[in-house]
Amino acid sequence: MDQTDQHVLKTAYDAAATTQEDACCGSGGCAACGDGPAQPAGGVVSKAFKANVPDSYGLSCGDPVALAELAEGETVLDLGSGSGRDVFSAARLVGTRGRVIGVDFSASMLELAREREQDFREESGLANTEFREGNIADLPLFNASADVVIANCVINLCPDRIAVFREALRVLHPGGRLVLSDLVLEDDPGKTQLAGNTDASAAYATALSCEAYIEAVREAGFTDVQVLRLQRYQDGQACGDPVTSGIQELLLRSAASLSLSARRPL
Repeated sequence: MDQTDQHVLKTAYDAAATTQEDACCGSGGCAACGDGPAQPAGGVVSKAFKANVPDSYGLSCGDPVALAELAEGETVLDLGSGSGRDVFSAARLVGTRGRVIGVDFSASMLELAREREQDFREESGLANTEFREGNIADLPLFNASADVVIANCVINLCPDRIAVFREALRVLHPGGRLVLSDLVLEDDPGKTQLAGNTDASAAYATALSCEAYIEAVREAGFTDVQVLRLQRYQDGQACGDPVTSGIQELLLRSAASLSLSARRPL
């Protein structure tokens, strides 16, 4: 994926912000997609498990906030925070002694998130959120400044996933945890066609398979990698998504949503 693809991707997310839609699961949000069954711990995804994931679960961006089991007082970083939904959910869980930082590369998404932040603060009485513009492969945070890093369907859109995972490792405290959900694509001849696309779907031309994604997390230095959920893509579950709207056939054939956790070594 080159810089042209990233510019097109950013433009697509900016456009999604103007319609006040979250750019992952559409206007219904990820909660509308449903959650799949838990994968046994250990991080090894077997073919038998893949084959037995019920079709009815479909694609979900997942719910890294719930899966992270956030505690009061923790500092949380949300990669690719979009309009802020996960940031606000996490902020309620970490409370007044905690802090949640969202980082996104779309100025329009950040503007929308900050508008919603005002409503959130008035409604909740909390002032523990912050949004920063930045590249998640070069995070605007100090070393060891977060207890938890979450991400929701964003890392596999980046040109260098290893760089993102290493940045997540850098900003975590020793023993801190990474909890994410992401779209994964099995190796498929159709992926090669995406590289020539002129829309945002070109970002998925180099998307990782499930196994390769897990290996990339380990290669970045994380330990205790565990697959939490694995869910097949289902038609209509990503309506409104500016990235996947043009590649539904490919996703139906080859895509799934992976949720996993990992830790920075002590």
